[in-house]
Amino acid sequence: MQKLRHIFWLIRPVNLFFIALTAYAVRFWLLQPFFKRFELEFFTSNFEFSLLVLSFVCIAGGGNAINDYFDTKADLVNKPNNAIVNVHLDRRYAMWTHQVLSMLGFFLAAYYAFINDTLLLLSFHGFAIVSLWYYSFEFKKRFLLGNVVVALLTAFVPFSTGLFELLPVIKHQGADLAEFMEVNGSSVGFLIKIILVWIISVSSFAFFSNFIREIIKDLQDQIGDKTIGRKTVPIVLGQKKAKLITQALLLILLALLAYAAKYYLGDELTTAYFVLALGIPVTITLVLVQKNNFKWASNVLKLVMLFGICYLYFVENQFF
Repeated sequence: MQKLRHIFWLIRPVNLFFIALTAYAVRFWLLQPFFKRFELEFFTSNFEFSLLVLSFVCIAGGGNAINDYFDTKADLVNKPNNAIVNVHLDRRYAMWTHQVLSMLGFFLAAYYAFINDTLLLLSFHGFAIVSLWYYSFEFKKRFLLGNVVVALLTAFVPFSTGLFELLPVIKHQGADLAEFMEVNGSSVGFLIKIILVWIISVSSFAFFSNFIREIIKDLQDQIGDKTIGRKTVPIVLGQKKAKLITQALLLILLALLAYAAKYYLGDELTTAYFVLALGIPVTITLVLVQKNNFKWASNVLKLVMLFGICYLYFVENQFF
């Protein structure tokens, strides 16, 4: 029982919750309003979609396990009180957890892709599994490469969810959609463009915010990273320059949010939400980075990512 509890924390359930929330938010808060407006229905059932979400969660959980497998020495330095592998669990359990969850995630995704005729999109899952392995084993040692890979895999969740859900609908209901759009004086291409812009925007936000958070985590973990020879941003450039880069990226994120709120969304609800739920926490993160409080900066930025996902709940108000 103790081992199961430690394996549960090994796969980082809070991060997995974020992944599941993101996928469900894209389906029910972003895509569903569009589909209802244009008299479309999801090609997949809620149960089938849950299998897709579970595949994301399993692959990410396996990635977390293999990350801790390779991070044993660094974790004993960076977080001695929270280290799991080689403290509460033998390393072989981390490896088994990675293998079982990765295979389960891939097979779930393969089943979903097969019944929905989207086998080509299965390459996303294969890419994620391979990338998580090489990230833990090699990419983390390279300057910026590990940060980019993790940010890409974070963006992969909303992007692939959108494609997995959108393509079967277009394929099987495209004729009905074209007729509906023609009657209402618009084109299918215009509708698809709007949906893709939203999917890409959400994915870009996930990428950029997580990329910043990864650098903040590198600032937090400098001592342990040095012991195993990693070339992270603060180790290569120094803490002062790494902080300046992080703060510059946070300011860019603030500017992009302000620009989107003013010129593309523009309603009072969005303005209030962006200021209170996104702008203020990003500003707090800036201050925390300046004060070298990297742990709290990372936690607050995670809240920003959560609030960014939750904004999708209000997407329907933007159009209908």
